[in-house]
Amino acid sequence: VSSSATIAAMGAQAKRDPAQRSGAVAAATASTVATFAQLVLVVTAASPPLAGRLGIPLGAGALVALAIAGGFAWRAASV
Repeated sequence: VSSSATIAAMGAQAKRDPAQRSGAVAAATASTVATFAQLVLVVTAASPPLAGRLGIPLGAGALVALAIAGGFAWRAASV
């Protein structure tokens, strides 16, 4: 399933039921983490030297997305 489809589905869910907005944002952002993981695999397969150069930026992006997803998941669980 593509991240774009997941994000679109979560946006529609949040629009239908605003009470679930935080959970939908958490799920949509978590799909971005999966996209970063996929990028690492594709770049590594295509060019290991490039993967080495992009390791820090891709890792940082994944960590930020994971932190945001975790924050919204915590918020959704608290409500």
